[in-house]
Amino acid sequence: MDFFNRVKDTVMDTVASTGVSQKVAHTTGTLKLNQLIKFNEKEIEKITLEIGRDYVEHHLQETDSEYGPQLERIKELQSEIEKFTGQIENLRTEQEEARRIAQEEKAARNLARQQDQPDITQRVQERRQSDIRRDLSRRQSIISVTRE
Repeated sequence: MDFFNRVKDTVMDTVASTGVSQKVAHTTGTLKLNQLIKFNEKEIEKITLEIGRDYVEHHLQETDSEYGPQLERIKELQSEIEKFTGQIENLRTEQEEARRIAQEEKAARNLARQQDQPDITQRVQERRQSDIRRDLSRRQSIISVTRE
């Protein structure tokens, strides 16, 4: 009897595992189909958007059609975009002008400083000459001390 119980258990396990694999196959198939559905829906949205853009491009002035209010709103929004774009350009121009003025003021301050102070290269040369004189003086004093 034990042999028959083991065979029965093996058969039952096989049937149970077949059910699990079928469930996995069904789930996998369902996931693939859902992905295909989402892909197709996105494609439909893309095509619909293209059709809408083409319609607006060719019929924007036809405000007496069934889409008249929407077309009017599109014209209003386009007008606002143009206004905002002009404001952005004005802000850029003002910013560039402020930057240019700041650079000119900086250059003017630098020029004023240069006119108030001697040339830096001239000051460096004077310092070198002073160092050379001092070094020469020390050498002469060392020489005189060693001669005595």
